[in-house]
Amino acid sequence: MINFKVVTAIVIAILFFDIAYADIVIGRGVPRPDNIDAAIKSEPNNADLYNIRGNNYLMSKNYDKAIQDFTKAIQINTYYKEPYNGLGIAYRNMNQFDKAIQNYSKAISLDPNYFEAYNNRGVAYMFLKDYEGMCSDFKKACSLGSCEKITISSQKGLCK
Repeated sequence: MINFKVVTAIVIAILFFDIAYADIVIGRGVPRPDNIDAAIKSEPNNADLYNIRGNNYLMSKNYDKAIQDFTKAIQINTYYKEPYNGLGIAYRNMNQFDKAIQNYSKAISLDPNYFEAYNNRGVAYMFLKDYEGMCSDFKKACSLGSCEKITISSQKGLCK
């Protein structure tokens, strides 16, 4: 026998989840918080939803809530690299550079080709005046296809 309550809950979760992504895909910027909150209520073990909401909190500079959501996404899926990168950004913006570097490093350990994490870790090293670490990460990011930061750093004489 079909359990219509379960089917309805699944359809609602898919609908809200798709709406949250649709807001990004069609160019409306970040998904509306009510869409994400509703989706999380319907699908509380979906790491992607917490990661999306964490990114929204990052953009609104609500770093404590971003950290909570990224941490929840990682609790759900410890192999999910993006929330580690998001944690790094939140901690970097709070001037907690050692925590930022730890999280970028974890993202890189999960995906050694994750150029965004190399670039972000390089920026954290820059704030700590560790130019060797900065240049190393920017060069690695460039080898993976993202050369803007190494180009600028080289032009400013920070990297050779």
